[in-house]
Amino acid sequence: MAAVSKRHLFFYLLFVAHTQEIQLILVNNCEESIWPGTLGSAGNTTPQEGGFHLGVGEEVVFEVPNGWSGRIWGRQGCCFDEQGKGTCESGDCSGQLHCRGGGGAPPATVVEMTFGTPRSPLHYYDVSSSV
Repeated sequence: MAAVSKRHLFFYLLFVAHTQEIQLILVNNCEESIWPGTLGSAGNTTPQEGGFHLGVGEEVVFEVPNGWSGRIWGRQGCCFDEQGKGTCESGDCSGQLHCRGGGGAPPATVVEMTFGTPRSPLHYYDVSSSV
């Protein structure tokens, strides 16, 4: 098995389907803090205010509605002030802790996902990396 860069293995993402919601679980298995960024696609809510801190070994659980579509990416090497302004070495979103509609700038590994609805129960996801 080839070695995987830690920039490409930023967290585990699990999801559990409930009747009206999908539960997302992010776990930081890196040896340093990460700051996941989140973004809902057009017409979808953005979870966790668009970004947050996740310390080594920590996990966060949140829910999105069935039919939700959006993306999550890991940010590393971040430093933010009390107002949530700062920078990240990877995945930066306009120098903000809470991305508020901004996507992650390269380099970043992004998980894009669309969860099914009662009419179409299939879930889709894609993982891409930009340098």
